[in-house]
Amino acid sequence: MSASPTDLGSAGGPPDGILRVGSPGLAGLARAILAAGRPVRFRVSGSSMLPNLRDGDIILVGPPGRPFERGDVAAFITRPEGPLLVHRLLSVDDGVFRFKGDKAARFDPPVAAEGIIGLVLAVERRGRSVRFGGRGGKRLAAGLSRAGAYKALLAVRWWIKRLFTGRRTDA
Repeated sequence: MSASPTDLGSAGGPPDGILRVGSPGLAGLARAILAAGRPVRFRVSGSSMLPNLRDGDIILVGPPGRPFERGDVAAFITRPEGPLLVHRLLSVDDGVFRFKGDKAARFDPPVAAEGIIGLVLAVERRGRSVRFGGRGGKRLAAGLSRAGAYKALLAVRWWIKRLFTGRRTDA
């Protein structure tokens, strides 16, 4: 059984029907929609999840449907009425979840199970579906994120592209 994304454009939401991560009250609204078993689409803003999620990507967040695993990317809040964040799960100890953006230098504050809103199920970039997740890929991404290696890899990628093309390209 598949569910279609919730379209909020006709219900006084954004005109394109896509919520922006960081919108006021977003976590509560998303939690209510997900509790009804429906996924929600969000537009990502920021660069903390580069290279896997880029500013402007659209993510489909759904109810987990299974226990969270190391490497999963989830939407969560770290405090009541706090902003909605989308980062990678790196560890779970005694019911405390530890998340970190792939490009971020530090872990997010600890998150209790109640703070997790949903699981990122799919990513769309420039109107096309982007390969995302997969058991081996999640574990590799979690390891690179934990080690802080993504930032260095992005710098190397930028220099290689610049050497071969003679111009700067986006990371």
